[in-house]
Amino acid sequence: MAHVTYLLLARGVSELEHRVLGHAEVPVEYARRRCLYDHLQRLQDFADELGIGPLEADVLDETVAAVDG
Repeated sequence: MAHVTYLLLARGVSELEHRVLGHAEVPVEYARRRCLYDHLQRLQDFADELGIGPLEADVLDETVAAVDG
């Protein structure tokens, strides 16, 4: 099992989200791109919860290249 903590910060919001997951659900070591997409999706979900709306990642291509590197 792996313990994962998400720290969500925004103006007026400070939230910790703790989860216990199986190692296959935490792809940091063996599926880095999937891990990046998971983080981006969680960020988008958080923005939606705050009513901010859709986010854009201006450097996504460079980020994916660095992760794949």
